Amino acid sequence: MLKRLNLKDLCYFLIGIIFLTLGIRIIGVSNLGLSFSDAIPIKLSELLKIPVSLSSLMLGIFTLLVASVIKKSKIPQFECLITSFVLGFFIDFWLFVIPDIYFEGLLLSVSVFVLGAFVLSLGISIYLQPNKYPPHPNDLLLMAVTNRFNFSILKSKILIDSMYAAIAILLLAPIGIGSVFNTICLGFFINKLFDFFEKIYNKKC
Repeated sequence: MLKRLNLKDLCYFLIGIIFLTLGIRIIGVSNLGLSFSDAIPIKLSELLKIPVSLSSLMLGIFTLLVASVIKKSKIPQFECLITSFVLGFFIDFWLFVIPDIYFEGLLLSVSVFVLGAFVLSLGISIYLQPNKYPPHPNDLLLMAVTNRFNFSILKSKILIDSMYAAIAILLLAPIGIGSVFNTICLGFFINKLFDFFEKIYNKKC
């Protein structure tokens, strides 16, 4: 998958990752709750008495296996786990740069959340353009469902998060209204932004 790399692809990948992780941090400081897929590793960590990084890896492998079945691939794209580690590095960077903030009032918290969702979606829509780099397992599954069933990204996002929601509910994971916001906002923004950046990426200079 990592073939014929060039500066354009590298810029799209890194800039996208930077915006993606910044969006995650902004959503975090809004204090409106975790996404369904983020809540599961935390609960698994508590139940199995293991680090969150290990439970996140377990969920990543599960996601890759599901994506492999949907794509009818014989071998799961385990190289996508590399992107998970890259994301982890930049998330740690933004955690260091942006301290915890408490916002008074629900309206302000929602506004910060929506801003974070937009920035996160912007990052996903940018870094997924070069198909020479492995996507995050969650994004691989999103594109697998979208392409296999010819769904819109919004519809695929809702379907996938419904699966995660069912797992989270069974595990009694820490989910709430922010989890629902994640699904709706991210699905809507990615659905709009992905096509826009796809046209820019494929435009001949």
